[in-house]
Amino acid sequence: KTTSTMIKFAFYTYLPARMLRKATFEEQMIHDFILDFKDGKDYAKIKAARIVGNSISFKDGSNVTFCCIPASSAYATARRYKKFSAMVCELCGADNAFDHVHVYGKKAKKHNSREHIVSDFADYDVHIDEDYFKGKKVVIFDDLVTTSETADRFKERIELAGGKVIGALFLARTRRLIH
Repeated sequence: KTTSTMIKFAFYTYLPARMLRKATFEEQMIHDFILDFKDGKDYAKIKAARIVGNSISFKDGSNVTFCCIPASSAYATARRYKKFSAMVCELCGADNAFDHVHVYGKKAKKHNSREHIVSDFADYDVHIDEDYFKGKKVVIFDDLVTTSETADRFKERIELAGGKVIGALFLARTRRLIH
Protein backbone atom coordinates (compact mmCIF):
# COMPACT_ATOMS: atom_id res chain seq x y z
CA LYS A 1 0.00 0.00 0.00
CA THR A 2 1.30 3.46 -0.89
CA THR A 3 1.71 6.08 1.78
CA SER A 4 2.23 9.22 -0.31
CA THR A 5 -0.56 11.73 -0.50
CA MET A 6 -1.80 13.28 -3.70
CA ILE A 7 -3.09 16.74 -4.41
CA LYS A 8 -6.81 16.66 -5.17
CA PHE A 9 -8.76 19.42 -6.85
CA ALA A 10 -12.40 19.73 -7.92
CA PHE A 11 -13.53 22.50 -10.27
CA TYR A 12 -17.16 22.63 -9.09
CA THR A 13 -19.42 21.64 -6.22
CA TYR A 14 -22.15 19.18 -7.23
CA LEU A 15 -25.50 19.06 -5.50
CA PRO A 16 -27.26 15.68 -5.42
CA ALA A 17 -30.82 15.70 -6.81
CA ARG A 18 -32.31 15.65 -3.32
CA MET A 19 -30.71 19.07 -2.65
CA LEU A 20 -31.77 20.79 -5.89
CA ARG A 21 -35.02 22.24 -4.52
CA LYS A 22 -33.01 24.90 -2.69
CA ALA A 23 -30.28 25.27 -5.32
CA THR A 24 -29.33 28.44 -7.13
CA PHE A 25 -29.59 28.61 -10.91
CA GLU A 26 -25.82 28.16 -11.17
CA GLU A 27 -25.90 25.08 -8.91
CA GLN A 28 -28.64 23.56 -11.09
CA MET A 29 -26.59 24.28 -14.22
CA ILE A 30 -23.53 22.58 -12.70
CA HIS A 31 -25.67 19.58 -11.71
CA ASP A 32 -26.97 19.25 -15.29
CA PHE A 33 -23.47 19.70 -16.78
CA ILE A 34 -22.05 16.90 -14.62
CA LEU A 35 -24.90 14.53 -15.54
CA ASP A 36 -24.51 15.42 -19.23
CA PHE A 37 -20.78 14.68 -18.99
CA LYS A 38 -21.51 11.32 -17.36
CA ASP A 39 -23.97 10.60 -20.21
CA GLY A 40 -21.23 11.33 -22.76
CA LYS A 41 -22.83 14.41 -24.35
CA ASP A 42 -20.41 16.13 -26.71
CA TYR A 43 -20.89 19.71 -25.47
CA ALA A 44 -20.13 18.56 -21.91
CA LYS A 45 -17.01 16.65 -22.99
CA ILE A 46 -15.73 19.70 -24.88
CA LYS A 47 -16.42 22.07 -21.98
CA ALA A 48 -14.83 19.68 -19.46
CA ALA A 49 -11.78 19.09 -21.69
CA ARG A 50 -11.17 22.83 -21.92
CA ILE A 51 -11.40 23.23 -18.15
CA VAL A 52 -9.14 20.26 -17.37
CA GLY A 53 -6.71 20.68 -20.29
CA ASN A 54 -6.11 24.35 -19.54
CA SER A 55 -5.47 23.61 -15.87
CA ILE A 56 -2.85 20.97 -16.71
CA SER A 57 -1.15 23.07 -19.41
CA PHE A 58 -0.69 25.83 -16.85
CA LYS A 59 1.56 23.37 -14.98
CA ASP A 60 3.33 22.12 -18.17
CA GLY A 61 1.52 18.96 -19.13
CA SER A 62 4.31 17.79 -21.44
CA ASN A 63 5.87 15.64 -18.71
CA VAL A 64 2.58 14.22 -17.46
CA THR A 65 0.40 11.24 -18.30
CA PHE A 66 -3.35 11.86 -18.08
CA CYS A 67 -5.46 8.92 -16.94
CA CYS A 68 -9.21 8.77 -16.37
CA ILE A 69 -10.51 6.54 -13.59
CA PRO A 70 -12.69 3.94 -15.34
CA ALA A 71 -16.47 4.11 -15.17
CA SER A 72 -18.79 1.18 -14.38
CA SER A 73 -18.18 -0.67 -17.68
CA ALA A 74 -15.97 -0.59 -20.78
CA TYR A 75 -18.86 0.97 -22.72
CA ALA A 76 -19.46 3.72 -20.15
CA THR A 77 -15.73 4.39 -19.90
CA ALA A 78 -15.34 4.78 -23.67
CA ARG A 79 -18.50 6.87 -24.05
CA ARG A 80 -17.44 9.23 -21.29
CA TYR A 81 -13.65 9.37 -21.55
CA LYS A 82 -12.22 8.33 -24.94
CA LYS A 83 -12.85 11.58 -26.82
CA PHE A 84 -12.56 13.66 -23.64
CA SER A 85 -9.10 12.35 -22.71
CA ALA A 86 -7.85 12.87 -26.29
CA MET A 87 -9.05 16.49 -26.20
CA VAL A 88 -7.46 17.12 -22.79
CA CYS A 89 -4.12 15.74 -23.96
CA GLU A 90 -4.24 17.72 -27.19
CA LEU A 91 -4.79 20.91 -25.19
CA CYS A 92 -2.08 20.38 -22.60
CA GLY A 93 0.49 18.12 -24.27
CA ALA A 94 0.11 15.27 -21.76
CA ASP A 95 0.39 11.61 -22.76
CA ASN A 96 -3.02 9.94 -23.05
CA ALA A 97 -3.32 6.77 -20.97
CA PHE A 98 -6.82 5.90 -22.21
CA ASP A 99 -5.71 2.86 -24.24
CA HIS A 100 -3.65 1.48 -21.35
CA VAL A 101 -6.46 0.94 -18.82
CA HIS A 102 -9.06 -1.71 -19.66
CA VAL A 103 -12.37 -2.47 -17.95
CA TYR A 104 -13.75 -6.00 -17.87
CA GLY A 105 -17.26 -6.76 -16.69
CA LYS A 106 -19.58 -4.26 -15.10
CA LYS A 107 -19.70 -2.63 -11.69
CA ALA A 108 -23.29 -3.01 -10.52
CA LYS A 109 -24.99 -0.60 -8.16
CA LYS A 110 -25.95 -2.45 -5.03
CA HIS A 111 -27.79 0.26 -3.10
CA ASN A 112 -27.72 3.96 -2.31
CA SER A 113 -26.77 5.10 1.15
CA ARG A 114 -27.09 8.66 2.41
CA GLU A 115 -23.38 9.16 1.83
CA HIS A 116 -22.65 7.43 -1.50
CA ILE A 117 -23.48 4.57 -3.81
CA VAL A 118 -22.26 1.22 -2.54
CA SER A 119 -21.23 -0.96 -5.46
CA ASP A 120 -20.75 -4.65 -6.06
CA PHE A 121 -17.37 -5.31 -7.72
CA ALA A 122 -17.77 -9.10 -8.11
CA ASP A 123 -17.94 -9.05 -11.94
CA TYR A 124 -15.77 -5.98 -12.46
CA ASP A 125 -12.03 -5.74 -13.05
CA VAL A 126 -9.66 -3.08 -14.32
CA HIS A 127 -6.41 -4.05 -16.06
CA ILE A 128 -3.58 -1.52 -15.96
CA ASP A 129 -0.71 -1.79 -18.47
CA GLU A 130 2.35 -1.94 -16.19
CA ASP A 131 4.81 -1.51 -19.06
CA TYR A 132 3.14 1.75 -20.04
CA PHE A 133 2.87 3.31 -16.56
CA LYS A 134 6.31 2.34 -15.26
CA GLY A 135 8.23 5.53 -14.36
CA LYS A 136 5.50 7.97 -15.49
CA LYS A 137 4.13 10.97 -13.60
CA VAL A 138 0.35 10.58 -13.70
CA VAL A 139 -2.58 12.91 -13.15
CA ILE A 140 -5.77 10.93 -12.59
CA PHE A 141 -9.23 12.23 -13.36
CA ASP A 142 -12.77 11.40 -12.34
CA ASP A 143 -15.97 13.27 -13.02
CA LEU A 144 -17.30 13.28 -9.49
CA VAL A 145 -15.79 12.74 -6.05
CA THR A 146 -17.69 12.13 -2.84
CA THR A 147 -15.47 10.17 -0.44
CA SER A 148 -12.30 9.92 -2.60
CA GLU A 149 -12.23 6.17 -1.98
CA THR A 150 -12.29 5.34 -5.71
CA ALA A 151 -9.49 7.82 -6.50
CA ASP A 152 -7.38 6.56 -3.61
CA ARG A 153 -7.79 2.92 -4.74
CA PHE A 154 -7.00 3.81 -8.36
CA LYS A 155 -3.89 5.74 -7.26
CA GLU A 156 -2.68 2.63 -5.46
CA ARG A 157 -3.23 0.53 -8.59
CA ILE A 158 -1.28 2.98 -10.79
CA GLU A 159 1.56 3.11 -8.28
CA LEU A 160 1.67 -0.69 -8.02
CA ALA A 161 2.08 -0.63 -11.82
CA GLY A 162 5.13 1.63 -11.42
CA GLY A 163 3.60 5.08 -12.04
CA LYS A 164 3.74 8.05 -9.68
CA VAL A 165 0.39 9.76 -9.20
CA ILE A 166 1.07 13.46 -8.70
CA GLY A 167 -2.52 14.65 -8.52
CA ALA A 168 -6.21 13.97 -8.97
CA LEU A 169 -8.62 16.26 -10.78
CA PHE A 170 -12.40 16.06 -10.55
CA LEU A 171 -15.06 17.99 -12.42
CA ALA A 172 -16.94 18.29 -9.15
CA ARG A 173 -17.10 17.23 -5.55
CA THR A 174 -20.40 16.24 -4.04
CA ARG A 175 -21.65 18.63 -1.41
CA ARG A 176 -22.13 16.57 1.71
CA LEU A 177 -25.16 16.99 3.90
CA ILE A 178 -24.37 18.48 7.29
CA HIS A 179 -26.12 16.59 10.07
